[in-house]
Amino acid sequence: MLSLHQKKNNSTLNIILIIFILTYTNLLFSGFKFGVGDQTSHLIYIIKNLEKNYFTVDPIFKDLAFFNPHKYFYEFIAILANYVNFEILIFIITFFLLLIINIILFF
Repeated sequence: MLSLHQKKNNSTLNIILIIFILTYTNLLFSGFKFGVGDQTSHLIYIIKNLEKNYFTVDPIFKDLAFFNPHKYFYEFIAILANYVNFEILIFIITFFLLLIINIILFF
C-alpha cells in the first residue's frame, strides 16, 4: 500500500508528464521557426560570440551596452553551439523554456 507521500509524488510526476506531452504537442502544432520573433534580437550576439570575425565594423559591438547580463548567456549558448547544431540547440532551449513556463503556470 502506498503512503500519502508516495501518492503525492506519483500524482506530481503524472502531472509533469502530462504537461511535457502537452508542451510537445503544442510545439508540434504551432511549429518552430528558427530566427523569427523574439529570437532575432538575441541571435546577432550569439553569432558574434560564435565567430569573432563577424560584424567587425558594426558599431553596435563597439558600444558598452553589449556588456550586460545577457552577455554571459550568449557566451554559454555559443559554447554549447560548438558541440551541437545551432538550430537544434535553439529548439531544445525553446522547448525546455516552454516546459518550465507551463509547469510554473500549472503549479
